[in-house]
Amino acid sequence: MLRSAAAAEPGVRLRSGHAGGVLVDAGRVTGLRVDDGTVQADLIVNASGRSSRFADAYRALAVGGPCPIGYVSRHYELHPGAEPGPSHLPVNVVQTRSGYLAAVFRQDHGTFSTVLATPRSDRRFTTLRHAETYELASRAVPGLAEWGDPQFSRPLGPVQVGGGLDNTYRGQLDDDGRVAAPGLVHLGDAVCTTNPTAGRGISLALEQSRQLCDCSASTRTTSPRPRTHSTRGALSRSARGSTTRCTRTRICGAAGPAVMWTSPGRCPRT
Repeated sequence: MLRSAAAAEPGVRLRSGHAGGVLVDAGRVTGLRVDDGTVQADLIVNASGRSSRFADAYRALAVGGPCPIGYVSRHYELHPGAEPGPSHLPVNVVQTRSGYLAAVFRQDHGTFSTVLATPRSDRRFTTLRHAETYELASRAVPGLAEWGDPQFSRPLGPVQVGGGLDNTYRGQLDDDGRVAAPGLVHLGDAVCTTNPTAGRGISLALEQSRQLCDCSASTRTTSPRPRTHSTRGALSRSARGSTTRCTRTRICGAAGPAVMWTSPGRCPRT
């Protein structure tokens, strides 16, 4: 849906390929290596996600640590004419129970997913990865039971296990605290990853994108000091929430601006 909206924008051209690296000349970004060729650009947005190594050489390593929570989920579809189950939040259902969290996330076209988030250190929950066990457990949890009732919905696929989750921050600066390649901006999960229970990832990414658009537009007339969006609060809350829900092991949150431009008082050139 977002790709279709972007493609409909005037002046936007979509191109698919493998981005092999950043081209820099005289200390500033000039383009990308894409497949066997190059693409010229004076502003590059790295939104390649939390696991990508793209542009690693131009910034410091991430700080933070593993999230002590693991997730097990399954997607479903309501039967034709069936009414959705109970909900009490915009995301429908989020319940913190004794030793675990249960949630329902409603999607489009009558689909939804149920989630059981558990401490990674508690081996009692490992069998939830099996469909029969997951269904039995879900039907024992008020709020999930109504949504997953076979009379009202059917599974769309196998149980999915989510692990390897981190509360981390990786900013715009290199090990020396400077912008190594002006014109290169990192956004979204490439900057900050948090325990996804509260859905902060998309919120942080959208806010960073909005500020990038505002700052880029301002260069056409003036060059004001850009605003930066701090991830300190989001990362700290995520770490505290992970600790409170599932473990006494505290994860230290990192701090810093989620968007740091080419130099103080200057936005990236477009």
